[in-house]
Amino acid sequence: MGVWYPKDAPVISFGGSYGGMLSAWFRIKYPHVVNGAWAASAPLIYFKGGGVDQGAFDAITTKTFVAAGCNRFIVANSWNAILNLSSTASGRDFLNNQFRIDPKSQINKTDDGWLLNAYFREAIEYMAMVDYPYPTGFLMPLPAWPVKVACGFMSAAGTNFSDKDLATMMYKASNVYYNSTGTLPYNCIDPSVCGDPGTSGLGNDQLGWPWQSEKFNTVPVLKILVTGEIFVFLTQVNRMDRVASPPHWGDCPAHDGIVAAVANLGLSSCSSHLMLTNKKTN
Repeated sequence: MGVWYPKDAPVISFGGSYGGMLSAWFRIKYPHVVNGAWAASAPLIYFKGGGVDQGAFDAITTKTFVAAGCNRFIVANSWNAILNLSSTASGRDFLNNQFRIDPKSQINKTDDGWLLNAYFREAIEYMAMVDYPYPTGFLMPLPAWPVKVACGFMSAAGTNFSDKDLATMMYKASNVYYNSTGTLPYNCIDPSVCGDPGTSGLGNDQLGWPWQSEKFNTVPVLKILVTGEIFVFLTQVNRMDRVASPPHWGDCPAHDGIVAAVANLGLSSCSSHLMLTNKKTN
C-alpha cells in the first residue's frame, strides 16, 4: 500500500452481511485493536437460540417483492407448479427445454424439481439482499433495483395461470439474477456438478461459501405460508436445502458451531462503539 500510520492510530473495521458480522465480532473480541466497528445488514445473532424470528427473513423478502409490484400469487404458487411439472415426463421435458437446463444437470426424475426450486429460490433471496438503486456485480451482474426488474415478469393480475405459466414467469424473473447480461448459455441447477452459480461472483470456488454457511453459519429460516409469505415450504424446506447440497459434504452440519465460537461475543452492555445499519428492506 505504501502508506504508514502511527501505531496508536485509531482503527475502525467495516463490513456488510457476513463481513459485518466479522467486523462487529472483531471489535467485541479485540477492543484493544479495533476502536469501533460498522456492521451493515449484519445478522449478528441470527442463529439457533439467538431469539430472532425464524420467519423474519422471508417475511421481509416477501414485503420487498410485493412492494416492487410482484403478484404474490404468482411467486407463492410457482414452487408447486415446478414440482407438478417435474412429476411427469412431459413436464420434465418442458422444464429442461424451456429453461435451457444444462445437459449435465437435467431434470430426470420428480425429486429433481427440488433442485430447480432451490435454484430459483436462491435468485429470489439474493435479489432481495442486493436490491440497490444502482447496478452491482459482487454476487452477479445485476441492474439497478433488480427486484423491480424481476417483478416485471411476475406482475400479471389474477390467479388463473397454468403450471407452465407460473414456472415460466419464475424462470424469467430469476434470469434477472442469473443472466442479466444474456450471455449464459445454460442454467446448471445441480450444485454437486457445477458449484453454486448464485455466488459465482465471490470467486472461482463456488462451493466455498455454501459449505461454510451450511456447516457453520446455519441461519434458522422457515419458509412459511400461513402468514402470507411467498415461500410455501415449511416441513419441506430442509429437504430442499439438503437436496441442493453436494453429497460429499456429509450429513453433519455443525449447527451449534458458530454459536459456540461466539458464545462470549453477545451484544451486551459491555459492547461499545458498534454502528449497526440497515436499509428499510433489510
